[in-house]
Amino acid sequence: MWIEFVELPPSAYGELWYSNILCGVLRGALEMVQMRVEARFHKDVLQGDDVTEIRLELKGMIEEAMGDEYKEE
Repeated sequence: MWIEFVELPPSAYGELWYSNILCGVLRGALEMVQMRVEARFHKDVLQGDDVTEIRLELKGMIEEAMGDEYKEE
């Protein structure tokens, strides 16, 4: 995996979540299918854990909405 090439300085442990962009990618992708989620890291190999684990919590479904100019009469 790509995180094998990442080295964090000792001062960044517990502070910097290098892989946090993955939470944004998952959140954005699920919003495209009308799901509102909260994504956060639970474990990360770069923080010394054995595995990388991301927790997703479904907050709700997004109602499909469109502007008046796109509605059929």
